[in-house]
Amino acid sequence: MIRVAQVVRPATGGMRRHVSQLLAGLDTERFESLLCAPADFTLDAQVRDAPRFNVAIGARFQPIADLHAIASLRRRLLGTKSASNESMRAKVDLVHAHGIRGALIGVIAAQSAGLPAIFTAHNIVAPVGFIQRTVLRSVAAKAKVIVCVSQAVADSLVAVGVTADKIRIIPNGIDLAEFNRFDMPADSEAVRAQYGVPQYAPLIVAAGRLSHEKGFDVLLEAFKIVHEQMPEAHLLLAGSGSEEKALRANAGCNVHLCGQIIDTRGIFAIADVIAIPSRSEGQSIVALEAMAAGKPVVASKVGGLPETVLDGETGRLIRSGDVGALAKSLIELLQNASQRGVYGRAGRLRVVMHFTLDRMIGCLEEVYTEVFDMRQPLRQRAKITALNSGSF
Repeated sequence: MIRVAQVVRPATGGMRRHVSQLLAGLDTERFESLLCAPADFTLDAQVRDAPRFNVAIGARFQPIADLHAIASLRRRLLGTKSASNESMRAKVDLVHAHGIRGALIGVIAAQSAGLPAIFTAHNIVAPVGFIQRTVLRSVAAKAKVIVCVSQAVADSLVAVGVTADKIRIIPNGIDLAEFNRFDMPADSEAVRAQYGVPQYAPLIVAAGRLSHEKGFDVLLEAFKIVHEQMPEAHLLLAGSGSEEKALRANAGCNVHLCGQIIDTRGIFAIADVIAIPSRSEGQSIVALEAMAAGKPVVASKVGGLPETVLDGETGRLIRSGDVGALAKSLIELLQNASQRGVYGRAGRLRVVMHFTLDRMIGCLEEVYTEVFDMRQPLRQRAKITALNSGSF
């Protein structure tokens, strides 16, 4: 049994979903996970009771608080002998940190505890100053493997000085079975009624954190053009975040801001088109879920989105921030049911071929095993290899 500490910074979007999927999907006969996250970090329902250790990882760099978090996590990684809970006494075998903030705390704590660590970069790394680049390169040098969810994320790390030889590209994955239940007319009618969308209105759906990088302000401007040409069209926007007040103030006719929705399958099922107008995107779980639901995607040509959404095959890619191009693509697809069907079927097939949850979990399990085996003394590793090959 390999005991893995999953170290996570504060997160509410794709990273939260990714960690929940990982905890639910790992082979429990081979791996045991311990979630190490802030107290307010929530998981999906199926893993909400997973073993966890609360560690105060903040969203932003704070030297003193970070040092306390590293020290607290180090003690937990080594095992707390005085704890009555068996899971608290168990020593961790390796650390998997998520996000750059998670890596800063998790990788350094792992090194100080004498444990191997990997980290997953979920988002594009923006240009940073000298000190930040130095810290990032130092953390990356301490990690055994760096997992990136797209080539674009990997390229952004290399651009700030991280060596490429440790990087593995393991895209996010989707459990296709989860997107097979919202396909009955009654489901569609009930969900549309829930959010106040007329039963036969053309519908654009968007979901994500309501922050500047997600570009929902651009979508609202584009929808004004859509509404001028298609007054019957509606836009449903799910999410919460720092931009919510401004977005609500700018929302025009037929725009429904419905707040945070943990399970987006219902609203994806009623969508005609799903919009992803991001200014920056590591990969986009929303894009994968949209394609798994058999829906066409109109997305910005940024980050890892072009690796996920194929322009002219599973949807449309437009220049980020181009209100006119976004509106034009949305109108064309809303008016062409046949084309929506072609894109939707192609998107579903693309997820089946390249972005399944089983594939993602399997690749990460291989990394865990490889990194764990690195801990064994060289002579012991050679003996294990000989036994496995039958040459002992």
